[in-house]
Amino acid sequence: MGRPPGGRTRPLVGHSFGGLVSLAVALRRQVKLASLAILEAPAVELLSGQSEDRHYRTIRAMTADYFASFESGNAEAIATMIDFYGGEGTFASCPARVRSYAIDTTPANILDWASAYGFPACASSSKAASAC
Repeated sequence: MGRPPGGRTRPLVGHSFGGLVSLAVALRRQVKLASLAILEAPAVELLSGQSEDRHYRTIRAMTADYFASFESGNAEAIATMIDFYGGEGTFASCPARVRSYAIDTTPANILDWASAYGFPACASSSKAASAC
């Protein structure tokens, strides 16, 4: 995404990990945005230190359980994540092909989720940090 000609602004929309990328673009203020829409972004670090520590710790604990379950060989480790967000039994209630897809893509999901924890809630520049 380059700068639009004539200083025009652009809307930016991001979902899931793309939402985290969109948030990073907005915080760095390198592109003039007309609007920003973020859907289901794993921006967990925004909770830390923002009077949301209880929620932050809950999500971190769930993530640790999910990762440990996967590392120990549980093929259905993704159920931990899906049930956390959708409620107990959500994974089991999904059609078989959806469960199979979730299981098959768990390694990629874990990489994406782990990288979200490395995302700084605020950019290092003072201009972007003031937006946090």
